[in-house]
Amino acid sequence: MAKVSLGTPPMAAKDEYLHSHFISWNALEQIIIQMTNIRDPRIPIFTDLMISAVTDEGMREEFRVRKKQYYEEGLKEYKKPSNDDEATAMVNACTRVLGDVRSWYDNMLGVTTVMTYGVCGPQPGEEEDEAQFGGGECNDGGADGEAACVDVT
Repeated sequence: MAKVSLGTPPMAAKDEYLHSHFISWNALEQIIIQMTNIRDPRIPIFTDLMISAVTDEGMREEFRVRKKQYYEEGLKEYKKPSNDDEATAMVNACTRVLGDVRSWYDNMLGVTTVMTYGVCGPQPGEEEDEAQFGGGECNDGGADGEAACVDVT
């Protein structure tokens, strides 16, 4: 049977940590609802606060880089961006990166689920079959229940 990556295992977090995330998210929603000008500085500031709450140092840095990239991509839509255009690009960048942050939190929340299954034989891009690690060959009739495997190569 081939090795199939299931991705990073789901994380667990204390309820208080997740609760603080939801409180912060609610506060950001209120800022957006009450916003009277696209240049409201609270949105990028609050976005930085939400990023700073991510416990994985590498992911925090990645989110900061993504925010900047999203902002630069947004500015490319304008030939000569005005102050309002720049602010719109920043709000859009914040929205995009906060979606990424929410996805990171989903590893703890489990809102999104992905069903996976094993397949037999080496898959494209794989160098070795799981048989090397005790999985057995396809249709070997072994006790591991692989008798009904279908080779997809």
